[in-house]
Amino acid sequence: MTKGNENIDPRFVERLEAVSAGGQLAIVLCADAFRHGGNWGFIRRNKPNFREQLETLREERPNVEAIPVANGALILVKEDFLAYNVNKIIPNAIGKPFVERAKQRRLEEQERFVKFINSVIQGKSSYVKSKGGYYELILGVYSINDTNLIRLNGVDYPAYKLTVIEALDYADKALASVGRKVYVLAVKENGERVFDRPMNLANSKGIPAIYRGLEIADSDTGLFLTLRIV
Repeated sequence: MTKGNENIDPRFVERLEAVSAGGQLAIVLCADAFRHGGNWGFIRRNKPNFREQLETLREERPNVEAIPVANGALILVKEDFLAYNVNKIIPNAIGKPFVERAKQRRLEEQERFVKFINSVIQGKSSYVKSKGGYYELILGVYSINDTNLIRLNGVDYPAYKLTVIEALDYADKALASVGRKVYVLAVKENGERVFDRPMNLANSKGIPAIYRGLEIADSDTGLFLTLRIV
């Protein structure tokens, strides 16, 4: 009987070593999202090797982005970079059928989110909380869960395998169609927390503030986005 790593195919080791440290880390971090057609992962700041991992990933720019969020970093990886490196390690693991399935999942997720926003508009969603003068909605984006939920402290929140930009765009358009406005929690460079219209933040200076308003779930299964509806 073999012990330790003696039973590992040396060809696999060779292929693994042909991928950079940053490429390997990107694959590990994005594996759960990639199977759903996503290209993201997360690193919370309280991880002991947080800074070391960020430095390793930054060596892969522009293929890998490490974007600051409230309690860590959102990792975004170019899909072709992910596919290329996965196929380096496991030949033909990601081919055309996989890509087509990923596209289909994206479309289905968008449809689910639009349906959810419509339930919000119709007053049928229990996730919307009245705050006196406005409504508040906390939901998950960049989800990697099989279901459309993220649980925090025993409480379920709606969650979708969408980017924050996609979610804000769909929500803003749907709510505008019924005369409502959506505001998103953003955090300025000085740490000030504000709620502003997505369109006011849709520029090179504003988008980082949106990301800083996102918070990685303790379960590492998505990012929480906070909205106000008036």
